[in-house]
Amino acid sequence: MKLKHFKVEKFDKDKIDHYVLVKKIERGSKVDYISPHLMNYLEKAQTKNYVLKDKEGNSLGLFGEKEDKRDNTLELWCILGEENRGKGLGSRFLGEITSYLITEKDISDLKLVIQKENKASRKIAFENGYTVCRPIDETKDEFRYFGKKGKGK
Repeated sequence: MKLKHFKVEKFDKDKIDHYVLVKKIERGSKVDYISPHLMNYLEKAQTKNYVLKDKEGNSLGLFGEKEDKRDNTLELWCILGEENRGKGLGSRFLGEITSYLITEKDISDLKLVIQKENKASRKIAFENGYTVCRPIDETKDEFRYFGKKGKGK
């Protein structure tokens, strides 16, 4: 994956820096919406998981993608380490990955599942052209991408 401001490295639980990143995120974040144990989720989920890094190689967080055959979409998720939040990195990354998937991979049916209480992630989704499509349950909404190029392009 070639992105302008980020590196994306396939997640490998046996790489010490990947393992440490997951444990750090588990301790410093409320990740129950993914799984009470993030490492178990990463190992068992039907997702392709990656470590998100800056251009200098510093780990910023985790990113994943999963094909949803029920509606032929690609579901994306991202969680940044606590120290990397509030700096615009999430919005920049979503913009870049959205643009990359559309222009380089010809994938335009993208979706995000976001907790209703997660105001920061909802704002990032709106900033990058995603729209609330439907509620999934009382705690989560599905956001879909409907054609505006992401900020990262």
